[in-house]
Formats: sequence, C-alpha cells, structure tokens
Amino acid sequence: MTHVLVVDDDPGITRFFQRFFSQRGVAVSSAHTVEEFNLQLEQEFHLALVDIRFGAVDGVQLINQLAQTHPHCAVVAITGYASVKTAVQAMKAGARDFIEKPFTDLDQLQRQLDVYLRGSGSSRDEDDPWPELCPILRKIGMICAANSPLLPILRIAMRIADSDIPILILGETGVGKEQVARFVHEASSRQNNPFLAINCAAISDTLLESELFGHEKGSFTGATETRQGLLELADRGTLLLDEVADMPVRLQTVLLRVLEQKEFLRVGGRSPIRSDARILSATNRPVDQLAVEGTFREDLLYRLDGVRVEIPPLRHRKDDILLMMKDFLKRQDVPEDHVSPDFERYLIAYAWPGNVRELYQALRHAIALAGKGPITPEHLPARIRHAVEGHPQDPDGFTWDQDLDQLTKRILQDWLQKQDCTLEELEQTLKQLNRQVLFRVVEHLWTKYQKDKNKVCEILGINERKFRYILYELRPDRRDSH
Repeated sequence: MTHVLVVDDDPGITRFFQRFFSQRGVAVSSAHTVEEFNLQLEQEFHLALVDIRFGAVDGVQLINQLAQTHPHCAVVAITGYASVKTAVQAMKAGARDFIEKPFTDLDQLQRQLDVYLRGSGSSRDEDDPWPELCPILRKIGMICAANSPLLPILRIAMRIADSDIPILILGETGVGKEQVARFVHEASSRQNNPFLAINCAAISDTLLESELFGHEKGSFTGATETRQGLLELADRGTLLLDEVADMPVRLQTVLLRVLEQKEFLRVGGRSPIRSDARILSATNRPVDQLAVEGTFREDLLYRLDGVRVEIPPLRHRKDDILLMMKDFLKRQDVPEDHVSPDFERYLIAYAWPGNVRELYQALRHAIALAGKGPITPEHLPARIRHAVEGHPQDPDGFTWDQDLDQLTKRILQDWLQKQDCTLEELEQTLKQLNRQVLFRVVEHLWTKYQKDKNKVCEILGINERKFRYILYELRPDRRDSH
C-alpha cells in the first residue's frame, strides 16, 4: 500500500492530508515534532510532505535528512510564506517539488502529487527519472544522462519558469548557461514569444546601450533610422543578459531603473517605453565578490538574484560527455563504432576547462583528422592528450620551471659581464622583461582558450582593462593581429 509521511507542526494541515489521502486509498503517517519525525524514519515511505517552517527547526534540514536516509522517497516541500526562493533551497536540499498553502485548488494539488504516487508507489522511474523535462530537452537539443547532476537543476528551473522571479545563472565558460536560459523560456508561458540574448562583454559600452534600449534617428553619428532595442523586441518574451557582470557601471544604473519601473528610454528618446520582457542573467565571474569590490552594483545584484542556479562543469557530468559525443557523431553522420574505447576513456579523463564548447571543438578536430577511419586518442588536440597522459608541459614545449630558470641565469650572466652596469640599469632590464613575460603569458592563454577573454581574465585574476593593457598596449605592433 502506498504510504505518505506528512511533517508539519500544524495539526490542521496533517488532518487535512489525512482526509485528502484516505479518500484515495493512501496510508498516511504524520509528525508534529522533531522527535516524532525521527521515530517515523524507521518506516518506508513513497512520498513525504515536509513544511519548510517546522516550528523552530529549519524544514530544509529535515528534507536533506530524508534525502539521505530515504533516497527512493519523493520529498515535496510545503510552504505558506510565498517564498519561491526558500522553496528552491528546499529543492536543492533534495525536495522534488513544492506546494503552497493555502490549498485552494484541490484538483491542481491532486495532479501535482499524483506524479509521485503513480505506478506501484515508486517515486521515480530509474530509466527515465525526469519525464516531464524530456519534451523541452528534445526541443532545445540539450543532452543529459539519466543521473546527470544537471537534471535536478533543470527541475528547479522548470518549477519556477512561470513565476517571473529573476534567475541568475552561474557557471564556467562554455558550460551551457544560455541553453539553460532557453530551457527556462521554453518551460514558461512565454515560450511562443521571442527569446533573445546578448553578451554584455562582447561589444563596446555605447553599442551595448543601443542594442539593449534602441535608439532614435539622429541620436548619434550613423543613426540614420529609429531602431528598436532588445528590451522592446523581447516584450512578453525572455531576454538573457549573458556575462552581465561585465556590464559597465553606468549601464548597470540604467538597467536597475528598468527592472524597477518596467520602462526605459531609447538612446536619444524622450518617451518612456514599457516592456514585459522577463530578464534572465548569466555570468562566469564571482559576482558577489565584484559587488563587494564595487565593480558591480549590489542593489542590481539583489534584483537579478531572485533565484541562483549554478550549472555544474562538464568534468562533474561524466555520463553526459559520452551521450554528447554520440549525439554529435550522429549529427555528423559518423558511425558510433568508429570510436575506439581509448578515445572514450580520454574524453572521460580530461577535465574540460572549456566545458561543452571545448568538447565539441575537440570532437570536430578528431573527426576531421580521422577521416573515414577509426577515431583514436591520437586525433584529439595535443593539449588534451598531454593533460590526460600527465605531461606538465604545454603542447608547444614550454616548461615554466626550466625555461624561466635558464632565462634568469642568462640575465644574471649578462649583467655580471658588464663592468659598468648599474643596479638601475638592471631594474630597467627587468621591467622590460616583465612587460614581455606578461604579454607572452596572456598571448599564450589567449590562443589556448580560443580568444575567450573572460576565461583568460578569470585564470589570471585580472579585469578587462588590465587584459587590454597587457595584450594591446605592451605590444602595440601586434594590436591588429588580435
């Protein structure tokens, strides 16, 4: 017999569910205190309903405990505080869903809970654990294994897709933040309206302002006609602000006003324009730290960070890697049996700092080199082979310890040989060397990460202005080549 546990310190709620489930032939146990909850853990349950505010106890802790002790029990959080953010915390702790008090629509409640009571009481199908996600995943071409750590995150995204609460999507470069944003859009009632995205780090300040808000004819040199901005074009749809942490502070102020008032002015315009676009944002940078440092407005962060969704890097999604490979091979008309077991082993062993983007680039590289023959590790880019095989040097043969040691010895020898060389002259030589080394390091990473400016800045811990200074100003003769 299907068995449900209700954990709530309000006897009225437990009596409600006693009647609700008994009419449907479901056995119900209840817990009003932590002591009663701990005693109930000796039994097995198909479904547990847990109040987020359980007296003085944080219900999220109880949900996490249930997820650990009863992994096959579906847990649903109960919230009466209209706090989607708190409910999302419960889902991150292990809850599959949340329901909101008061329960006015009993038919909707029944439909929501039936998902977890369907069949022989099993909380989920092991082969297809998240069937409600599949249509959207197929529509946007997103690949996830049945046990992917990305799936619970998408479940949260789907649950809040229609709430219009702001979502801040965090994750490393190339991890698929825009695809998650598109998932939210497709899961919402806005799906039939536009989904638009803009990379706030990829264009200049003035162009970004014009792209976001549009401009009036004659508002600046070259503005030969009035143009709608993305906020206007995305009305009743979704707008993703990718790499939002790189947005200039001046535009952050304008964006904050848009979020608060739901209206904006075109560049050169005087008439306010209203927009019902849902704003999603994404970044690969430590946005909390940037807010503390003052380079990102703290009040804007509060506005954007309604719910924070962190996308796990590809190195934590090993099963996804092989599924992505198989899907990519199919789209390229390459037989799956052309792939050697060692090739798959290399894919699993590599850390993928560039994530999904780097994986697809590596697959293209391997397919091109292999031609119609077997695909082996030798067809992977050298940097991947060296990383998997444990070689510390970069593919171009540069080894920091050895090369820098030799360089230091050569500078010292040259200085000692110059009888009239002063310490000041040595310092000037070292300054020049410092400039050259800085440029070489940035140029090397710039090439290694396929001109991904954000990744290079993240690795070196520098901002965009410092990056531009090193790459463009220290070697003026090389500006045009980048």
